[in-house]
Amino acid sequence: MLRKKGKQWYGDDLADLRQEMLRYSAKSYRIGCDYAPVCACGGHNFFLGADDEEDGAALACTRCGQRGFVADSERFVKDEILDDEELCECLCGQRAFEVIVAAALYADTTDVRWWYVGCRCVQCGLVGVYADWKDDGGPFEERLRPPEAPSG
Repeated sequence: MLRKKGKQWYGDDLADLRQEMLRYSAKSYRIGCDYAPVCACGGHNFFLGADDEEDGAALACTRCGQRGFVADSERFVKDEILDDEELCECLCGQRAFEVIVAAALYADTTDVRWWYVGCRCVQCGLVGVYADWKDDGGPFEERLRPPEAPSG
């Protein structure tokens, strides 16, 4: 169940994170579709690197270390976004999150208008949108980017 402590929201599962993301997106472009990434190894928890200036994000599986860019982020951000000093961190100091990637779509299409990356801390349950950015309007289905095995 989603609950507020001070100015922050906390939840028990991805359904609570999704609820917080819908609340957040209602202020601008409402989320139309989403997915919870699962790594090829079966891992559900990720480290997140996000760049507010370049507009993009990348995930690294906490179990096996596989990395992947969110949506079209590889056009804007570098793989170094997942270096230790660049990782997003919860208020409690934890860096591992359950993640939902969501998109706001243009009316009557599957073209993405805005991306959102929401996280739920695996330690304390803090939920929130850690990254969001405008998209150029490509189809949502082509932009689903769960972590993939590193090349090379």
